[in-house]
Amino acid sequence: MALPLNEVNTLPGFTSISMYPKLWEASGLV
Repeated sequence: MALPLNEVNTLPGFTSISMYPKLWEASGLV
């Protein structure tokens, strides 16, 4: 969880954050 959180913190847009859960699901992190 530390890596995704770091990446989200680096991103300036909230729209990107909403995209991350889908990426995690595809990667099998969730």
